Amino acid sequence: MHPHQTPPKRVQSLEEKQRMAETIGNTTEKIKGARLVQNYEADRVQILFPDRPFKETCQALRKAGFVWSASAKAWQRKLNPLAVNITRQFLERL
Repeated sequence: MHPHQTPPKRVQSLEEKQRMAETIGNTTEKIKGARLVQNYEADRVQILFPDRPFKETCQALRKAGFVWSASAKAWQRKLNPLAVNITRQFLERL
């Protein structure tokens, strides 16, 4: 494989994400009052809280790999199956 070529599995993954973005856009589920959004268009898993979370929750979110997005008004991280599972577990523990 040429050094600048994208590996076949990566191409397949990107194509699948593109299909999901075009057909689904995003999915939402409520867990303990928060919304877990799988935003395929932005390629992010997002958490939207009804109210501003406590400082300790924000610190735990950062430790779990989330960053605050002011433009999306959500805590988010790269969308992948592991991130979705981590997000569900995180919200269940709140």
